[in-house]
Amino acid sequence: MVRQCHSNTCPVGVCTQNPELRKKFTGTPEKVVNLFSFTPKEVRDILASLGFKSLDDVVGRTDLLHQVSRGAAHLDDLDLNPLLVQPIPEGYRRAIPSKAATKCARRSTRR
Repeated sequence: MVRQCHSNTCPVGVCTQNPELRKKFTGTPEKVVNLFSFTPKEVRDILASLGFKSLDDVVGRTDLLHQVSRGAAHLDDLDLNPLLVQPIPEGYRRAIPSKAATKCARRSTRR
């Protein structure tokens, strides 16, 4: 994904009103609509297969993640395990923190 699409300079012409850039897009609007229709369905299917009902149920659940090998040494040189560790507070029996500790309590001001 390109981080400039929102600024009307989309290099592939999907997210722009600029006629010159729009010529680069070889797909159809229906394909874009299908992408955004099927993505949430696929997310729901994956969540259901994991036994969850919503994204809120998995936010902050790093215990569900694990690093996979990509099959080549140059692709596996970044160790993500330190980011995935869930420290257990002293005297605390549960390895998974409460939902309140893993969710952002502040609403976004973006639109």
